[in-house]
Amino acid sequence: MSWLIEARKWRAYVGTSSGLGIVDLGRGIMECKCKACLGKSPSQVVENQDDIAWHNLVLLKEYAEKGKLDETPVYNMILGKDDTLAVVGDLHIGISQSLWLPCLRMLRKIHPTHLVLLGDVFDFIRGKPEASQVISFLNLLKNLNVRIGYVSGCSDSYASRFLEALARLAFTEGPREPQLYNPQLTLVEAMRIPPC
Repeated sequence: MSWLIEARKWRAYVGTSSGLGIVDLGRGIMECKCKACLGKSPSQVVENQDDIAWHNLVLLKEYAEKGKLDETPVYNMILGKDDTLAVVGDLHIGISQSLWLPCLRMLRKIHPTHLVLLGDVFDFIRGKPEASQVISFLNLLKNLNVRIGYVSGCSDSYASRFLEALARLAFTEGPREPQLYNPQLTLVEAMRIPPC
């Protein structure tokens, strides 16, 4: 039943050079041509746990029968023909000159399906992002209903633990969305930093 258990955790089996591997669909997206995925876009498969389970079962059976699998390409993001991508950088949340609110207003206007946050979203060098700013930003991103990829920049790369906590909440590819309706729970989760 591992195929089902992995699907319930948003993880899919993939073919690798050494055999059967697993991709976390919260961090990557696969392009698969197995009979379970045939005719479906990559984003359709990763958004439904039943589709992931069916995919896992098909690949597991194929691996058991052949003893090997074709390699499955895994990407950070795949755009379909109807998808739109927005790339945003240098918001510097935490300094007075930050443009994060106008940026989010613009994103609401263009309704992208995918968003790449390209560095310096937060500014931990010259500024001090407040918890309320972080929570508001994450809540607004959640309401956009957009797939998000995140690349750290020079002003936010020093806060790797904080960014890891944020990644668990919102900055991951895939179907898991942050639960931001209770700000206190979000604050607690953001402060729960794993040890070195």
